[in-house]
Amino acid sequence: MGDVSGINTSLSGTARNERLLGNGPLTTGIDFLDEKAEAAPGTSGRETRYNRSLFAQARQDLTDRVSVSYGALYDHQWLEGADRSTFENDASDTDLSGHEVLNPYTSDTPSSFDNLDLRLVLRNVFERTRASRSSDGLDFTGTVVPLTEPGRTVLVTAKMRF
Repeated sequence: MGDVSGINTSLSGTARNERLLGNGPLTTGIDFLDEKAEAAPGTSGRETRYNRSLFAQARQDLTDRVSVSYGALYDHQWLEGADRSTFENDASDTDLSGHEVLNPYTSDTPSSFDNLDLRLVLRNVFERTRASRSSDGLDFTGTVVPLTEPGRTVLVTAKMRF
């Protein structure tokens, strides 16, 4: 296959609502992603995909220093490849164990620096192989190759507010 040029267009958005519960916030919402890749005039090739999601995320402050966070996600994806093949998937159609990821963290704000947040994060504790819903490896051959997320990762971050 030779060089193909064209135009990619993308539109995405999120609408969310946060409600304070007795010991922390509950955030609910919807989001969407629409993408299209079309070859330039005189060449052929077109791919289209969309994604729709419903989500809920809760954080509960158990004590002054301990919080837990958990959530749920329903995801619907649709893709038409350059060869006109289609792929459609709902979160309920997948093995949900492949989407369970544990990301514990601890954070602290030193009393002498109330504008500094220090955080230690351990992502993907059980090293689950997973692909982000926005990382599907679309190309003009019509092949969808999942681009997997990193395995277990340790992060140390510092954030200062001015």
